[in-house]
Amino acid sequence: MVDTRRLESGSNTDRAETINMNGLSLALIERLKLEHRHLLRRALAEACHWNRRIERNLTKPSDQFWIETFSTGEAETAGK
Repeated sequence: MVDTRRLESGSNTDRAETINMNGLSLALIERLKLEHRHLLRRALAEACHWNRRIERNLTKPSDQFWIETFSTGEAETAGK
């Protein structure tokens, strides 16, 4: 949620700044995004990479067998 408040500067001119809940100006957030966009891209690429690996591993037939076995409760009675 964004809270818009007017901040008085030391001069006679009012500067309107949009402030988020943590008190950081959106201009500062945009500047940080520009300065560190290579880190953001790397983090996003890493997250996508791991997401694909997880999806691929969950679709293996052997994993699907265990998922179905444990979700139906057959594993509890299989050893008896």
